[in-house]
Amino acid sequence: MVVLIILSTFLINQMASLYSGSNYAFGGHDTSVCYDPGDPNYTPLPGDTACVYGCIDPIANNYNSSANHDDGSCTYPPGPISGCTDPNALNYDPNATQDDGSCTYPSGSGDPIDLSTVQWVHSVDSVVSTWNRTANLNVGVNGKIITLNYDKANVWPSTTVPGVGPGIVGSPWIFIYLNGQWHADAWEYLGQGQTVKDTSNLAGRSLCGVLDGSLDGYTLQQGEWYGFMVSGVPPNNMGGGTNIAERSNIVMLQWNGIVNPKCGTIQLDLTRPNSVFYQALSQYTNAAKSRGIYTLLAVYNMWMDDPGQGWDLNPFNPANNVNPETDPLTNPDIFITELGLAMSGDTSTVTRNFLRNVWYNLILKLAQNTPDTILFQPLSEPFKDSGQFNLNQFLTQANQWWGKNKLVDNPPNRNDPIHPQAIYRDYHDISENPNLLGPDTIVNTDVICDPPPGQTITLMASEARNRGGNYLVYDCSTPGAQSWLPRVNAAINSALGGVQPSISIGQGTLIGYGGPDFWMGITANGSYIQFLDELKNAGGNLTFALAILNNSFFPQSMLPWELSTGQAPLPLPPAPGGSSTLPSTAPTISSISPGSAPEGTTVTITGQNLDNCEPISDPTRCNVQFFDLTGARSTASGNVTSPTSLTVLVPSGLCTGAGSVRVGSLTNFSNSLPFNILNGTGSNCIVPPPSSVSQNNPIIYSLNPMTVGIGGTLEIIGDYLTPNVQFYDASGGTTNVIGWVNAGAQITTVIIPEIMLPGIYNVGIAGMNSTAISPDVLIIIGDAPFGGPSAASAPLLPAATKFQDLITSAYDYSLILVGIAVFIMIMWGGFLWMTSAANPGNINTAKGYIRNAIIGAILLASSYVILNTISPELVGGGFSLRGLEAPPPPPPVTGNLCPNNANGLPDNGCSGCVVMNTGVPRKSGVGDIWAPNPKITASVDTALTSLITQAANQGVTFEVTEAYCPTVSHLDLSHYNGQGIDIALRSSTTAANLDKLCQAAEDAGFTTIINEYSSLAGQTFSVCPTVTIYGTTTGNNLHLEK
Repeated sequence: MVVLIILSTFLINQMASLYSGSNYAFGGHDTSVCYDPGDPNYTPLPGDTACVYGCIDPIANNYNSSANHDDGSCTYPPGPISGCTDPNALNYDPNATQDDGSCTYPSGSGDPIDLSTVQWVHSVDSVVSTWNRTANLNVGVNGKIITLNYDKANVWPSTTVPGVGPGIVGSPWIFIYLNGQWHADAWEYLGQGQTVKDTSNLAGRSLCGVLDGSLDGYTLQQGEWYGFMVSGVPPNNMGGGTNIAERSNIVMLQWNGIVNPKCGTIQLDLTRPNSVFYQALSQYTNAAKSRGIYTLLAVYNMWMDDPGQGWDLNPFNPANNVNPETDPLTNPDIFITELGLAMSGDTSTVTRNFLRNVWYNLILKLAQNTPDTILFQPLSEPFKDSGQFNLNQFLTQANQWWGKNKLVDNPPNRNDPIHPQAIYRDYHDISENPNLLGPDTIVNTDVICDPPPGQTITLMASEARNRGGNYLVYDCSTPGAQSWLPRVNAAINSALGGVQPSISIGQGTLIGYGGPDFWMGITANGSYIQFLDELKNAGGNLTFALAILNNSFFPQSMLPWELSTGQAPLPLPPAPGGSSTLPSTAPTISSISPGSAPEGTTVTITGQNLDNCEPISDPTRCNVQFFDLTGARSTASGNVTSPTSLTVLVPSGLCTGAGSVRVGSLTNFSNSLPFNILNGTGSNCIVPPPSSVSQNNPIIYSLNPMTVGIGGTLEIIGDYLTPNVQFYDASGGTTNVIGWVNAGAQITTVIIPEIMLPGIYNVGIAGMNSTAISPDVLIIIGDAPFGGPSAASAPLLPAATKFQDLITSAYDYSLILVGIAVFIMIMWGGFLWMTSAANPGNINTAKGYIRNAIIGAILLASSYVILNTISPELVGGGFSLRGLEAPPPPPPVTGNLCPNNANGLPDNGCSGCVVMNTGVPRKSGVGDIWAPNPKITASVDTALTSLITQAANQGVTFEVTEAYCPTVSHLDLSHYNGQGIDIALRSSTTAANLDKLCQAAEDAGFTTIINEYSSLAGQTFSVCPTVTIYGTTTGNNLHLEK
């Protein structure tokens, strides 16, 4: 105890010198508040600042840089003028700068276009103008996808279109205004139930599209208005007839999709999965499964390794993609050699690492988008290049990534052994030789494109059924590239009598028909349902599909990868044994200052490798990419002052609001940081209201991040999103999680639940009518377990890292040691008293032990009072003897909820409040709510920017759970004047992560931090205060005040 008292005296002297040497004086005057020089009753104190009144908002018209006190005189530029911006409409407003959807059009039948005045590209189709309008149509365009939701998709009868095939129910129409008149042309076919099409055909034939006559040579223009309609098959395509003389309403749409690429070499981006391809593959293979039909899925046709046309069409030919990693693959021999080395685990070069990652992600996507009835064949046709790599290694690696078994090998000779993990050999032969059939052999007629004669098909199918063998009729003929030959199904029916053989995988019997390309053709036009029904009714139970198609039949590319649109290639999730395709020398950025600025303002960006940006030829310049809230991008050239710093002017043409910034080239780019654009001049900045979300099918563009830990946060970026998130694992299992959606329905945020296992997943968003599947795979990795360190590894007391921590630790240890000593002394005194035999001397000795123990306990309590008097921080900030904590002091007063219009007013109890972010999720609501935009004072906004940067540097992410205006009643007035905010971890909820967040809050300048994490109550924190729970606490939060 004497030691503690001496130490206390020392502390008093130290603290006195500390305060005497600081800039803080007890009872000092706050010089941060100016005084009114015109107030005769106020005598200025030394150091006081006189008020200079004026407008202090830098974005106002009348901003006064000399003013230090706002007088409410600020004026602002006029906002956008809403109205009809379509000059073809009856109520066109030439002064309108923002279309509000109010345009009306001349109509004789309730349509915005008078069909009697339209110039039909094919005059025979003019009769469509007289057809009854029976269908209701809604249209949405996103990128190269157009959604045509009409309520007759499963009602109108199907028909056979010459040269196309059966199963067609109608066609979509486009109306284009040229030379003072509307022109109309049907540009595609719609199958039963089909509502989604690729927009790439929406151009004239001379531009690789399908528009004819007066529209040939035309390509759709951004911002132009077009009309869309669906109808039964038009007479021009049916020899003057139709399946049904009915049509839909006409929908006017301002075009914002991807403009059709011109003719020429297809440029693929091998880092961007093509959602159209995977959607078609999923549709075809799942429809086959529901009819008892297996699918032999081949990934790569060895024909593409042939010099000439095969290599000319190969996606890995550098001429056919925008990925510089493939540049060394100058001929097919080099490609197949490099692929073999990559698949065997050699990632010593950028090219091999890239090939391994591309194939890994390709196989994963194929597995995730197909059912369990797939026979997996990595290479179709006998392998021609066995001397260039180990085929067995290739198949082993591919099958491991596939993860669903049912591997198919294709050795060149009938009796060659197959891979030990394979269950079938794919043997190519077109002869009538039943002896080739066998339980582990699929006799495939892939010798020539045309299927064998009908009698051969019937014979071999019959023998396959009788012998327990397998037989596949292969068809790559024309029109087999786009449709099927009815004679094949008829021949199968002659053999099987319409009865599907029983299936024992690996032992027979599989009999069927398919082609490498026509599966895509009939799925794209919607006739695949009729084909699969015919195959089933004939008795077939096997079909065929090729993943990397012959794109000479699909010039707009229905391959597994997207056509490049000029966007930067993405870093691919690394394959096991490889590394990310993002180069290690890629630039990274850590801060942007200021974090909000108008166009033309100079901002400073700090980070690493900033001298490794484009253009490579000039290390003093760096491409800086600004993205606004709509996703629009504008690139500016920054001035690199050092490898860790650059300056750049904010470019024009972006929308006002929350955006982001990154730096670098298309293949060597950095991470992104948030950036708010002020006074943007961009167009099409309207975000659709939440009420419109449920009326459209969701679309997913990307995932952020693509690798996330359990308990971490995932953002799903797209359009028309909902909170209904689905995770699909490699085995086909689904986990449903409810997230939250921002106000524009463009970002769904979800926490990765603890029940998820580490692995690779596909992510879906379920809408009212359909489910969107992410084009990217998500990698979930393990994270720290809930609750922080285990009891065995947790220290008894926090480590002392500061002087006050040393005193606190000394006091805590003394409390334990003296407490033990007091207990022992009292017990020993009691024992002596009990054994004294009434001897007064022994009784006095026992009393002395007990008395001295009590005095020691009193001295220990006195030392606490002394330390607490010097500074409460020396004893943890409050009275908290171990196991006994004082109840938290009650908050000030009860506040009321803000008025309903609080967020609509610039000043309503929260002077100077500004929108922090749109659609920030709230945890205090009930059910699926759309929270208002949180607002927060400008004085706190600066600290929040620092907090975000600090938290990001610490590897901890957070979300705002309550701000001004609050969504529930609070006892603390700070939520009603903009001086308080609640935040919550988005990383795993552990004491260690919360300490990092508290440290970030301290570094940001928050003076009040209240720990409301009830789930961590009782745990020890090294930075955060003890958990405090009020009666109105709404959940796990840190409450911060500036």
